[in-house]
Order: sequence, then C-alpha cells, then structure tokens
Amino acid sequence: MSYIGQGLGQGKAERFIFTASGGETSVTLDDAGRGIAYTPGQVDVYLNGVKLVNGTDFTATSGSSITGLSALSASDVVEIVALDAFSPADTVSASTGGTFTGNVDFDGTVDIAGATTTADVTSTKSAAAVSTLNRTTSDGDIQVFKKDGTTVGSIGAISGDLAIYSTTSGHKGFRLGNGAIVPVGNSGGADDAGTNLGGATSRFKDFWLSGGVYLGGTGSANYLDDYEEGTFVPKIDGVSTTGDNGVYVKIGNFVHINMDINAAAGITASELITNLPFVCKSSNHSSFSVGYTNSGIEGGYIIAGQSTLRCTVAGSTSADVVGAGERLILSGTYYSN
Repeated sequence: MSYIGQGLGQGKAERFIFTASGGETSVTLDDAGRGIAYTPGQVDVYLNGVKLVNGTDFTATSGSSITGLSALSASDVVEIVALDAFSPADTVSASTGGTFTGNVDFDGTVDIAGATTTADVTSTKSAAAVSTLNRTTSDGDIQVFKKDGTTVGSIGAISGDLAIYSTTSGHKGFRLGNGAIVPVGNSGGADDAGTNLGGATSRFKDFWLSGGVYLGGTGSANYLDDYEEGTFVPKIDGVSTTGDNGVYVKIGNFVHINMDINAAAGITASELITNLPFVCKSSNHSSFSVGYTNSGIEGGYIIAGQSTLRCTVAGSTSADVVGAGERLILSGTYYSN
C-alpha cells in the first residue's frame, strides 16, 4: 500500500509565506518578517500552490534563503515548508526504558509503578502543596528513607495519625496523635516507658509547660504542677522588719521558707510573724525551727489556713517581747492549699 504524506525521515513542518512585489529571484524573510530557516534537503517550496523542484526551480543550500527562482510577478505567493529532521534513535523506549539527559516537563499526572533512581529531585510550586504522597487502603509507610540501600527510617500512617520513626533496632520515633505526641518504637508501634528525651551529652535547653508533669507514675500523687523560687517581706505583728528578710522554694504544694529578720522597733506584742508567701493548708498546722535569736523566742508553728507564723516559748503559745533591733533566723516547711 502506498504512503501518502511526508517522508519518514521528516518531522514537524514550519511554514513561511512570502508575497512578491515583483521581480524577486530569492526569499530571505517571510511576510511576518521572520528569517527563513530550514535544514538543507528538508525543505519544500511552492509557487502559487504548485510545488517547485529543488535544484531545478530553486536552490536551497544555505539554510537561511531560497535562491535561483525565476523572477516573480507582483502578488505571487511563495510558500516554504521547512521540515525538522526526525531521528528514531533519539527516543526512550516504552518497553525497555532509557535515560533523559535534558529537562522533562509534565502538565498532567505521572504514574510510576516501579522503583526510581535519581541523584536529586527539586520541586517548586507557588502558593500550593509542592508534593503529595497518598497511601490508600491500609496503614503503613508513606515515605521510606534508605542509606546505601538499607532502610533507616520511615514516615507513615498509624490509625490516621502521622508517625515518624527510625527503623534501626533500638531506635525510636514519635506519633502525632489526637491531642498528644507519643513515643513509638522502630516499627511504629506504641513504646511505653522506653524512650528518653535527650541524653547525658545531648540535652535539650529550656522546657516550657502550661500544665504539670507526672514523675515516676501516672496517678494523681505523681503529678507535679508547680515549682518556683522567690522572696517575701515578713512582718512582726504587721510592722516591717529590716535585714535580709525572707526567701522561699515551692515544689507542688510543699513550701520551704527561711527568714533572717530584725525588728525595726520595739514591739510589745510580738508572737505573730505575718505575710508568709503562701497560705498554710487549712487542715493542719506546721512547725518551724529557730536557728538563732537574741530574743526569748524558742520555736513556733504556722497557723492552718493562714499565712501567719506564731512564735512561742517553752510551755506556752505566746512568745517574749521582741525589742528594737533584736534578730531572728527562722526556717520551716509547710503545705499550702
């Protein structure tokens, strides 16, 4: 069966249209001002629709002009059809594959069923997701990472949660769950009480919490929700003192205080020291000790439900009068509410 069309060695065609003014014997530009361009041997020339014979009716050897034409008449139309050379060897086989050495642009979807090997992948997209990886049907790996052919990690899905973990034996990861980030083992499964946060020589820096922390267990007795250090200004029966005043440490509802104070003036009713940093738990008093005094005070207790310390002498709930300039060094521990 005969073949109708351009030769098998020809590829796509580019057309140039030239309208003569009269007398021309060559063409270098078309009516749009484009320079004539062709591959010698891959060009057809038509005059008013009639195909001319290369080498007889025209010469086409330069690649940029058609010469040797008989003098054209005004309004003659010369159509030049430049054909690209087609190279069957410059293809990538659909069945056996091959290598692209230049850029490849895809406007649609690309489905890849087998493994891919590449040196580098760079993706760019404005104001939208650059890449989408979609695992369907079951939980498991979405992206696997390898080093020299050995799997070292994975990003996957576990019950609808995103999980990132190392697959190396003994290594860990984490799962982004509903309201929690939880540790997982090297297969993505839950890892209870088996994951450290930081190490002896690879520590995190500061740690901010708006709530508390469970230490050594998961019950309410293991819950620590406060730690702080500070200072306070104790008063003897409401009168300000002088000296170093008071410092405290609070761990949970456990408060330790230390005071080094002097009476600013002579006080006649001096058994109460007020303005402690926290109110004592209402269910019980707490004792304190006197490290040094040059007054008659020997001890005392912190009054339940108050931020007040009552000083005492042996066998009494009252204390001796504190004179002007007399010093007290006290410490004690109590539970706040």
